[in-house]
Amino acid sequence: MDENKVVELSDGRLMLNSRAAGGYRKVAYSDDGGESWSGLHTDDELIDPANNGSIIRYDVDAAPQSADARKLLFSNTATQSGRSNLTVRQSCDNGETRPIRRVLEPGAAEYSTLTPLADGRFGLLYERGGYQHISYARFGEDWLDGVCAPVSACTTDPGTAGGTAEVEVTITSRETGAIDGGVVSLDLPEGFTAPDVRIPKVAPGATASVRVPVRVPEGVATNAFPYTVELTSDKGSSQGSGSIIVKGGNTVLSDLVERHYDGSTMTDLTDRVASVKDLTGGAVTVRFSTTSRPAVGTLLSLADPISAVRDVVVSLNSGKPYVEVRTASGTYPVRLQSNVDVADGKQHELVAASSSGVTSLIPDGELIARVNRRAFFADVTALTKPHALNPSGLPNLTVGMNRAHFPVKRGRRAGQPVGLRGDDPRRGGVRRPAGRRGDRPVLRAVDRLRLQ
Repeated sequence: MDENKVVELSDGRLMLNSRAAGGYRKVAYSDDGGESWSGLHTDDELIDPANNGSIIRYDVDAAPQSADARKLLFSNTATQSGRSNLTVRQSCDNGETRPIRRVLEPGAAEYSTLTPLADGRFGLLYERGGYQHISYARFGEDWLDGVCAPVSACTTDPGTAGGTAEVEVTITSRETGAIDGGVVSLDLPEGFTAPDVRIPKVAPGATASVRVPVRVPEGVATNAFPYTVELTSDKGSSQGSGSIIVKGGNTVLSDLVERHYDGSTMTDLTDRVASVKDLTGGAVTVRFSTTSRPAVGTLLSLADPISAVRDVVVSLNSGKPYVEVRTASGTYPVRLQSNVDVADGKQHELVAASSSGVTSLIPDGELIARVNRRAFFADVTALTKPHALNPSGLPNLTVGMNRAHFPVKRGRRAGQPVGLRGDDPRRGGVRRPAGRRGDRPVLRAVDRLRLQ
């Protein structure tokens, strides 16, 4: 975190808004004038390529309890890679949501700074064109053309390729007067289609929900496909976002055996994979149950010694789903950590998907983390058989700890579990690396693993 911005909220608290690695802004709060800070979290609504941003109050002279006192303006380059798409967003609830947004510069743009003007409008000074120009823009409420009505959306019924998914859209009015109806429309990825749906009149402080059917195109892989939802009303427009959850695809590994293990063994599943050809993008699905929260607890590990992508690891880090992709050169094009704790003893189904330019973590049909980058195996033949670059014949698809983390003393037969306790080669053991003791997961009731 750095290049922090601070703004005073209507209740006297301070909000800190910072750029950070990981594709999103970080936010924290202070209720003692900045002496201490708490509540640090990732703001999943504010995507950001670790670039500078700006945040100000809409009206610094507004009465503390008025609607205008709760309004904020925020500017940044709303992307997760590169610096472009300079966007101005307005919040009507002290930054809890930002339903009003306008793109000021869709092309290359860098730092930006907002300021209130004497005539009630706003100024924005910003870099553009790859740092070649510094530009200044003025705008007012008429340009924002927004309605204080946060829009949320979620998939209520996941779709399959060629089928139909269902999305529920909810409108919450923050206006002082009624919103006299309007139209909800979805801006979907290419090939997806959905009708516009009308909403009824919404009173101040009330909510209204509508269901929208979404047609899923043929040939779509398992993943969460992002979209924008827009409300157009008599008072202006507001926007939100969501993701269409698509499940199914080509299941090439299905393990219905209930498993009880504590992470001290590594089980080879290579011989159970029927076909793993041409998976240039894919999804890994793990069904599990655990109450353990080790720092690193690997659920499923895949390794391909002949691909540019060498490892895909799905794990629970302190009980929270995580996926990483490591290349042959030791770089990590994808490291995606969620903030949702699933170590509650209940059964969960976790999907880690990477396709169509997006990598997602989807537990129990709900998207909890996403990054606009894709990385998966270009050639996964080494998952199914030993290769010249893998002469030991060790497993390339494993339940439990990643074999690449351990120096193996000797080879073993395909399909044979590998013990990780001790270092006696006669027992197939390996030496436990220093500093890794005690970080194995205690997992139970793992009843299905499948690679899609």
